[in-house]
Amino acid sequence: MAVRLLSRITSGANALLEPACFHATTSYLERMQLSDVHDHAIQARMALIVGARIFDRLFAGVRFDEVDGDILFVYAKNEDTAAKIEHEFALHISIVASKILECEINIVMVLPRQLVS
Repeated sequence: MAVRLLSRITSGANALLEPACFHATTSYLERMQLSDVHDHAIQARMALIVGARIFDRLFAGVRFDEVDGDILFVYAKNEDTAAKIEHEFALHISIVASKILECEINIVMVLPRQLVS
C-alpha cells in the first residue's frame, strides 16, 4: 500500500502535508461469470443496434459468457461468425457491455464454441 499525500496550503503559511487516503498500488483482475440476465440484456441492446436481419444471421446462438478484468469473452456458433462479430461489432459490444455490467470493457474476445470444452 502506498500513502498519497495531499498538499494543502494554510492561509499563506507553509504547506501542510497530511495523508489523503490509502490505496493499493497494484490492481487485481476480477473474474465474473455473466448471468443469463446480463447475457440477454447485452443481446437485446445489440439487436437494437444491428437490426433483426443481421442479428439473426450473426448473433443467433451467441453467448456473452464472462468478464476477466477488462476482457469480455463471447462465444459464437462457428469460427467464421466469431471472426465477423469481432471484426465488425467488437467496439459496439464493448460499449454496450460496459454500460450494462457497470465496468469498463476494453477488449472483446469472440471465440467459436468448438474451442470450448
